[in-house]
Amino acid sequence: MNNLVYIDTHCHLNDEAFDEDRDEVVKKAQANGITAIIDSSIDYATGLKSLELQSKFPGFVFSSLGFEPALIDDEEFHLVYELIKQNKDTIIAIGEVGLDYYRIRDALDQEKQRFYFQEFIKLAQKLDKPLIVHSRSAGKYALEILFEEAPNKVMMHAFDGKMFWADKGVKSNFYFSVPTSVWYSKHKIKLARTVPIAQMLLETDSPVLGPERGMRNEPQNIHFAAWKIAEIKEMEPTEVIRTTTENAINFFNLPIKT
Repeated sequence: MNNLVYIDTHCHLNDEAFDEDRDEVVKKAQANGITAIIDSSIDYATGLKSLELQSKFPGFVFSSLGFEPALIDDEEFHLVYELIKQNKDTIIAIGEVGLDYYRIRDALDQEKQRFYFQEFIKLAQKLDKPLIVHSRSAGKYALEILFEEAPNKVMMHAFDGKMFWADKGVKSNFYFSVPTSVWYSKHKIKLARTVPIAQMLLETDSPVLGPERGMRNEPQNIHFAAWKIAEIKEMEPTEVIRTTTENAINFFNLPIKT
């Protein structure tokens, strides 16, 4: 790898927050050293938008189709499930999918979440696709399901669970993406300290989790994560950038030459 370039492994360019200036946001990302963006959808409508973005920015935006864990809706689940199967040859991953016990407290709805999650894990195995996992306030429970189902490639996105469980995920060869909120989040600082650089990826989770509270986040801000991780791990920023980019290319099998 001759040039230092970044890969944003998880964001939501399909979000309505970018409806007024999406093309400009992409141009700014390209101008600031980003070589690829993994765009994750959360339902059928955003899945269609994500596929459109992949077509509009080929070789730069890669679509990952997912299902918002807090969305308890069988019809929507089946729509997304079929959309993934219909586009299995063009999407880069499945996700974000998983559990959200922060927003969903009802036991029956949590049971439904687990069913959806397990079905997406099985689909990822069948299609041989990486899995991007959301596990807000449910890290332990999401990981227990993953340990049991044993999918091939797992990326824990913006993990907010205890470091004990993060370490168990690391030992199972899971990857963890550290968001730009590591700039101020004590928990994400702990995560960056715990996860070895060999299993770490960078993400913005745009339009949220920016390096400054309350701001609209963008992929161009990915460098904030890299520099803070370098500080935490006492590494050269160039090594963090190089390693996380190589990790992303290998994890997602990205058709990228850098």
